[in-house]
Amino acid sequence: LNKRLWSRVLFKPTFRPLLFIRPQMTSMTRLPLMSFTTKQDHEIVVPVNRVEVTFSKPHAVPTKHGLKSEPIKTTGTLDDFLDVEGKPHVEVKIKLSECEWIPDDVKKRLRHNTKFVNAEDEMVVASKKFKSQDKNLTEALKKLRERINAHVVPPKERKFPVPIPEPEVKEQTVKVKRMKSEIKNLRTDIQKVKKEIKKTKKELAEEENK
Repeated sequence: LNKRLWSRVLFKPTFRPLLFIRPQMTSMTRLPLMSFTTKQDHEIVVPVNRVEVTFSKPHAVPTKHGLKSEPIKTTGTLDDFLDVEGKPHVEVKIKLSECEWIPDDVKKRLRHNTKFVNAEDEMVVASKKFKSQDKNLTEALKKLRERINAHVVPPKERKFPVPIPEPEVKEQTVKVKRMKSEIKNLRTDIQKVKKEIKKTKKELAEEENK
């Protein structure tokens, strides 16, 4: 085609985006796939039958100060509670020492975090968000799975900006600080002596004038 025709075609509003396309970008090139290690690669699946579930509901109990709500609980494995009704609150519990499906390094990280694991080596997750029992159960199991999988990948090692000093270096720094403190004490003593000398000179001068 002629150059004038090309300019008319390209500078029309429908064909203007073609001006910004590079020739090498028009051909589809396959980029090499990069391998990443994510938490999903090491995700732990929670076996539902190995989890202890507690269903409860608020129940009014008379006390001295009036009615108090206390939960009525029924505890057991999930297979025992297929027909439980009227108890929407759900509590899921596992004991780490009995969980063979969790690796030892993950258990160690979980135990290090006392927010999730109590003194009896148990992980307890509760859900009271919804009114339905099924939704609360799924929410509790989801929380449990997320808390376990959050500790699958080990945290990055902390890099200190300044290297930790060795014991010999620490001793030297302590000695230097002591020397500086002694010098300061000597300066204060010298200033005190100078003040006393000035006082005595003034007293002698006053006596001579008398």
